Amino acid sequence: MKKIPIYVLDTSVIVKPVLEEQGSDIVCEIFQRKENYGLTVFVPEFFSFEFLNAVKRGKNAMIALEAYKAFMARQVCVIPFEEDLIKKTLAIVKKYPRASYYDSAFHALAKAYKVDLVTADKKYYQMTKKEGDVVLLEDLKL
Repeated sequence: MKKIPIYVLDTSVIVKPVLEEQGSDIVCEIFQRKENYGLTVFVPEFFSFEFLNAVKRGKNAMIALEAYKAFMARQVCVIPFEEDLIKKTLAIVKKYPRASYYDSAFHALAKAYKVDLVTADKKYYQMTKKEGDVVLLEDLKL
């Protein structure tokens, strides 16, 4: 039996369909597989702030809220941002000082669960790919 994948999706990936950006088709396929085959998606609990901020740049606030509610209705696993995850985040930021705490927290979550972080952020990917547990959305093999 084939193992059902688990991913941490960062905000750069999740907002693509909402903002109608390139790569939206891959994100929609991930969520189709989640619904059809039980693929699991993790996000850290602070995700909502980053998501709403990213979406409001391209849409109005009410569209951002509706997009957020639609995403959360997909029953993603929201993981508390507690001490262990904070420590893992700080370790990544210490190793890669130009990495944001947000991006590093998503990566720390992936490392904690021994799964891949899927990102569309090419700068973050290039900076941290040797760390492992990170894949660029355009390179994701579904």
